[in-house]
Amino acid sequence: MGSDWPVCLLASEYAQWFDLLDRYAEKLTEHERDQFCGETAIRVYHLNNENTQGRP
Repeated sequence: MGSDWPVCLLASEYAQWFDLLDRYAEKLTEHERDQFCGETAIRVYHLNNENTQGRP
């Protein structure tokens, strides 16, 4: 979550945006939350846990 950072900081603090997205994600299924929170990026950019584990 937060692919629009730092643009989102023009209107609000990051914590407020994160809270908004977190509340939105509450109504999603577990699978949808996983996709929303990063699985889509992992799939699209061909990332895997071996290459990204422990990195910011």
